[in-house]
Amino acid sequence: MHPDITIAEKVNKLHQEIKDALTGTIEKAILIGNYLVETKERVGHGSFGAWIKASCSFSHSAADNYIKIAKWQEQIRTRCGNLQEAYQVIASIETKEKQAEAKAREKRIKHVVETGEKPADWTRADDYELKKKRDADAFTERMEKIESEDAELKDARTYDPRKVDALIEEAKEYVEQEKANAHLAMTGIENYTQKGIFVAIEHYVNSFDTTARKLEAAHNLIKKLKIMAAHLDALSSAEAKR
Repeated sequence: MHPDITIAEKVNKLHQEIKDALTGTIEKAILIGNYLVETKERVGHGSFGAWIKASCSFSHSAADNYIKIAKWQEQIRTRCGNLQEAYQVIASIETKEKQAEAKAREKRIKHVVETGEKPADWTRADDYELKKKRDADAFTERMEKIESEDAELKDARTYDPRKVDALIEEAKEYVEQEKANAHLAMTGIENYTQKGIFVAIEHYVNSFDTTARKLEAAHNLIKKLKIMAAHLDALSSAEAKR
């Protein structure tokens, strides 16, 4: 037999063994995932993490990956030759699922906004997203109002001393509202401290010598509070997702 043919047979055999080994790795990962799913159902979701920590030599995130492989085992068997490809397929599937769910949620929220009625497939996550939308819409409306009033500063004839008092009251109301929205507990803070903040705001605004400058200062304070509120909202949303 020609030596090249013998070598070809050897390398092809070894290549097939490698492929078989990789395929076997996927099957083992699927089996692990199935076992973990069974255990999770048996011990309960709340105790599953503790069971992983006490019983397994791998992390909770590794367990989640095995469970995902088991969940999508049919697609993985037909499309993947190794675990790396399996994880890529899973990532692609999950991305498409999230995009589809985002579109469906947007449609459900639009239905509620237009009709005031929640559809049958409404979820708790939809409640959270609806609140975020309404808060964002309210924030945009306030900002448009501020920008409109800022434009009036260009015309001295539009200045009205009563606007300063109105904007101070708006600032007070906005502070209290954002405290509630951001769930900032006021326990342990004396009432006089809160009043002191408002008095300081009034003193600051009234320290300017013209109504126009007082009005501008009040606008700037409100803008600063809105920026702080937006930052707190972003932090609150990030913490809620952890």
